Amino acid sequence: MGDRANYVIKTGRKLDIYYNKWSATRIESDLYLGEHIFLDFVRTCDVHEHLLDPIFLEAFVIADIEKKILGYWSWHMEMETSVMRYYQSALQEKWPDWQIIHLANNMYDAEPLLEIGCVAQQQPVEPDVLDVNMITYDPIDDEWVNGLFVIKDEGEIHVVASHNATVESVICYGQAAVSVLKTRPDMSLPKEGETPSSDHLLIDVDNKVLILNASQFGLHEYAARQWPDYTFKMGKIGYLAMLETGGINTAGLEMPQQKVIDIFNHIIKPKEADEPSEMWDIGQRATYGPFYDVEPGIKTFPPQKIMGKPAALSPEISLAKTAKPKPISGKTSLIQKLGNGGSALPDSFKASQ
Repeated sequence: MGDRANYVIKTGRKLDIYYNKWSATRIESDLYLGEHIFLDFVRTCDVHEHLLDPIFLEAFVIADIEKKILGYWSWHMEMETSVMRYYQSALQEKWPDWQIIHLANNMYDAEPLLEIGCVAQQQPVEPDVLDVNMITYDPIDDEWVNGLFVIKDEGEIHVVASHNATVESVICYGQAAVSVLKTRPDMSLPKEGETPSSDHLLIDVDNKVLILNASQFGLHEYAARQWPDYTFKMGKIGYLAMLETGGINTAGLEMPQQKVIDIFNHIIKPKEADEPSEMWDIGQRATYGPFYDVEPGIKTFPPQKIMGKPAALSPEISLAKTAKPKPISGKTSLIQKLGNGGSALPDSFKASQ
């Protein structure tokens, strides 16, 4: 168990790899503390020779010191498009002169920044064996919603919810799932933040494109077999950006700006240590800038051209001398570590190329 995160500090082609078992849930607030505090914290984490297997990795950050590129992703991040764009605009102020990239396709997008074949070295995971009854006999009146599907077909938009069927099971079922889904009751396009499920799939029958608002290791390779006529795009870009990528007008569907600001304030708040009684007050070390206007057209997710990897999604995208503090119950947070000083850590291993 844990919230496993890998951090990479890249200098030239040298990769210093760090690991923290409990910090994946705090990526947004930790990064928002700024360049120097965040990198100081990373250098207090455990030194590893290799990256975790993508199957077990829950968050990842790479800081390329020479190129000034910061890339990040986490399973636990806020995933509404407007909030992600708002956060990234604010984060840019905390990392001046850096290019900031949300790695919407997780390690697929991280691989070009690492300049090592970390994904290619892993064995793709086959999805679970599909029970076709999940698709063909999915109940209509069940209150539980597992997936939201937006289907563009012959110029019309169909929006349906599933109950037993997941977005993964529909992808595994193949192209025949479209006709089954279209027999389900139509609903209006939900507004951002009000979707009945956090799992979304857009099926553009007219242009033969699948757009998954998620990134799952190995699913791209599997979808190519089950949807041979389709281009498959995946990435954690949020519901609104998924619609935009599919050419659907999102006017009037945006989350209210005050709600965006409220969520933003929540995610940047420094998280407590695993033992709340041991939380460090570091407010004096973290300064918070003004609020920013939400800009729906901002280029937040830069396209990544990777041969043999998932298609890119659009709309676009100091050394400290510190010592490891004693973990509390085996768990050490950034807030705990910021309160400690001491000698520098030993040099990290260079990742195998």
